[in-house]
Amino acid sequence: MNKKKLKKFWNKFKLPIIVVILLGIFVVLSTLIGDKVEKDEVDNWIEETKKSQYVVTLLSQTTCSHCLAFKPVVNEVVEEYGDKFKFKVFEIDTITNTAVRNKLIYAYDIKFEGTPHLFVTYKGELLGEFENIERTKENLVEFLKDKGVLE
Repeated sequence: MNKKKLKKFWNKFKLPIIVVILLGIFVVLSTLIGDKVEKDEVDNWIEETKKSQYVVTLLSQTTCSHCLAFKPVVNEVVEEYGDKFKFKVFEIDTITNTAVRNKLIYAYDIKFEGTPHLFVTYKGELLGEFENIERTKENLVEFLKDKGVLE
């Protein structure tokens, strides 16, 4: 392209080019800031799991049909027995959450194969992972009893 054509192109598309560049910068900055918040949240949660109580953590996705079916089951158990343990859901929907997910996975060396993934810790030790294909209330309560969370 010669200078004349380049100048004509710039004059014609200046505003859309500037808008695209600004949107790109906004997306990159918001991703970096959001990722920092999530990492801090995970660090705080890992510290919370090291205290002397049972902690149930669920890794989930808002777009996962299995997660959407399992969340009401988990919520019902939390409503009924939530005074016996702390509970937290981490949504790991985006690519930027890979670092967040990995931090949780490596903190307890869990066998993460997908969502939903629920695990239990006590005083910073992994007690178990709920890997039951049939994610019913009865199976979840049985798992929590087996791990000593519920009596």
